[in-house]
Amino acid sequence: MDYIDYFHYPESKSPQYKQNRQDTTDKYGNITVAILFGFLVIIGSFNSLIKWGINFHRFKVIKFINKLPENKVTRLLKNVLLVVLYHLPTAFQIVFWLTVLSVLSLSDLNDGDLIFLAKRLGRISYNCLPTVFFLSLRPSPLPNTLYLSLLPIHKWLSRIIILQSILHTLLYIGFFNINNTWFKLFKLENWYGIIALASFLIILVTSFSRFRNNHYKMFYNFHYCLSWLIVITLQFHVRPSNSIGFTSMNLCILIGQLVYRFRLTTLSKPEDFKITNISPHLILVEFPKTLISKESINPGSHIRLTNKSNNPITNFFKQTIPNYHPYTLVSLPNNFKQKLIIKKGTFKFSHQQYYVTGSYNANLLFLDNKEDKFSISKVKVNTKKILIVIGGSAISFALPILRVMNYHGIPVRLIWVVKDFRDIIVLKYFDGFIHSDDIEIYVTGPEIITDTTDHGSYSTYGTINTEEDQDYPQEEDRRNFEDENVDIAIGEEFCDEFDSFNDTLDTSSVSSVDSLQTSHSNGSSKSIKTNISNERFKPKLDTSNNITRTYVNSYIETIKRLHLSNKVFKGRPKLNNKYYNWCLNDSPCTGPIEVNNHLVCCRDLPQSSINMNHESQVWVISAGPKGLVQNVKVWAKENGLKFHEEAFYT
Repeated sequence: MDYIDYFHYPESKSPQYKQNRQDTTDKYGNITVAILFGFLVIIGSFNSLIKWGINFHRFKVIKFINKLPENKVTRLLKNVLLVVLYHLPTAFQIVFWLTVLSVLSLSDLNDGDLIFLAKRLGRISYNCLPTVFFLSLRPSPLPNTLYLSLLPIHKWLSRIIILQSILHTLLYIGFFNINNTWFKLFKLENWYGIIALASFLIILVTSFSRFRNNHYKMFYNFHYCLSWLIVITLQFHVRPSNSIGFTSMNLCILIGQLVYRFRLTTLSKPEDFKITNISPHLILVEFPKTLISKESINPGSHIRLTNKSNNPITNFFKQTIPNYHPYTLVSLPNNFKQKLIIKKGTFKFSHQQYYVTGSYNANLLFLDNKEDKFSISKVKVNTKKILIVIGGSAISFALPILRVMNYHGIPVRLIWVVKDFRDIIVLKYFDGFIHSDDIEIYVTGPEIITDTTDHGSYSTYGTINTEEDQDYPQEEDRRNFEDENVDIAIGEEFCDEFDSFNDTLDTSSVSSVDSLQTSHSNGSSKSIKTNISNERFKPKLDTSNNITRTYVNSYIETIKRLHLSNKVFKGRPKLNNKYYNWCLNDSPCTGPIEVNNHLVCCRDLPQSSINMNHESQVWVISAGPKGLVQNVKVWAKENGLKFHEEAFYT
């Protein structure tokens, strides 16, 4: 009741009252700008600290729980903590921005004057706009910061200032109702505000993940066009203070981004793009490096593509509204021929011209390149080991990193999850990138393919053979292939090293493997049984289908040429202690080994006999479907390992 009595509308507005209200509004508007500027400085500094090797782990608390006796309470506590800690960044952003903007809005309100509050809410929202636009710049001007990592901040700050804008409008509507001055709502200046609010609401509704994933093009067009409309209408709505300064900043960011993109874009010729169908799901695209305006300095960078239309008006909108599709470059930056591995979806490739924008440099904290151009020999690697877990077409991100790590002698373990074994055929185009010791492939789909559609496999051309094959995805809108995922084991205490020992064995030798279990103690037999459950994947041939025969033969040829016959497994991989031990174990021991007539895992050897990496010296990298990346992130963070995700979704 006290709060209800505290807030009130003013009974009159004297010149002194209006001046005091305006001075107070300007004061807190300036404080908002100072806080936002400091926030941007902190983001750049924080990322630089991580680059220099300072890491922050919020998941390590679970390690203490893992040491407690296993029971229902500790399991429940651990699961709850995993959920809370995983969503902590989002929760922190919501709480942080709500707290900061609420304190700024509710301070010094002239004893609860609701018009003071309404003015403040509008001014703070308006003053936040330059920061909102700045956070969406591609690339980000902040040091050691990938623009994709700023999009969640851009999203939540935007949503909260939209909420404040709604409250700003409702408070004024309440004032008009109490004083029976509804005619003021229809003043031209207020109509500009209504248009801006309507634009905010459309952006808010279309930004929710379900709508964005299903109607990405509509979301993006609304998002971009309405941003311009908001900037223009608010210039005429904000009063009585002169708002030209903030409008100028907003326009400078929007126009500057437009000009930068024009300078970063080239137009290809129809013959520049060489397209090879790999499978019903993947294509390989090759084009000359000369189409890339700005050469990246790190592997794993990406470009953006859109097709040129025959309609000049359509082309104008294509270049003005940058709804381009991001694709990771598989080749190293200095290779004359650049390659893309693309999953077929909604974006159509055909024999035509394309606008190529980029490249956008990957922000890889485990690499340091101080040169203006990429040179594989001059890149400094700041890690002892790397575990890469990817799904589907995200192999395009893993391959260039694998190549750099191999050059510098850094041990890499690559886990690739695919739904269709035919996708593995793409590896034959990267012979020399792949070493059998580096990679494990898991096939979650069927062993036999029964479709009879001719997908134009392995042809190289400028046009696609079938209409269905012209459909390719936007990576922002990629569907989550739940089969391309991993399972995770948290807090396992048994040895999980056996499949490293078993990599050279055929599955027919399971009986001899079982005989080893009797000599292994302390739960090791459980480990061995767990690991042999991943069977070797063997595609079955549909003899009635020539297309299937072609795919199977090409698959077999590929894995034999790359010595991967014993590296392709059936089902999902499970991230557990086996992989954690591999990350930390820096000795020749790949386990299990025989000690005093008993098989012993490396983790059980005396510490003096093995070399161990510290968690801060190991990176876990993940890319691909959202579910896979989230699972890998939880596992890596729970184990205190450094983690990098490459994702085009937000």
